[in-house]
Amino acid sequence: MKQETTPKENPYNNEVAFKDLLKMMGRKDLITASFVLDRYGYESFEVESRVMDKFIIQLSNELFGWIFKYLLFGNVEEPTPSPTAEDLIISSDKDTNEFSTDILRSFIKDPKERPHMHIVPEVIDKPDRLTVTFAYPYGVIVFKVTRTQEMGDFLETQGF
Repeated sequence: MKQETTPKENPYNNEVAFKDLLKMMGRKDLITASFVLDRYGYESFEVESRVMDKFIIQLSNELFGWIFKYLLFGNVEEPTPSPTAEDLIISSDKDTNEFSTDILRSFIKDPKERPHMHIVPEVIDKPDRLTVTFAYPYGVIVFKVTRTQEMGDFLETQGF
């Protein structure tokens, strides 16, 4: 994640979203998450579960690490990180696809993440879409990015 300065105004109520996320974690919901840029340019997770519809949680590095630990271990660690604007990350990426592709590359390069990874075969995915999932005991991170020659070459150099 790239750290940028926080803009002066962020009308999104990340604290309410954070409380909903805490409820999901308290119930031990299996969370499905995707990296997105929200409409204000913040790096965010789009999260959902079987009992909760999709919503956005704007991320800080600390908040991402905290959520990731939940996906791995199912624990809601104390103290909880702050969901407030001064810690949130503004992305330098232009769109969600660019942001998700950058994060996907970092996940693929990390050997610890390889056992959790599944690439949807091109034959059953959309022709212009690359879908990669990382399955953890308490949730899944889903990447849906544009299938490009550059990304294909990158996957090939990584052994896929």
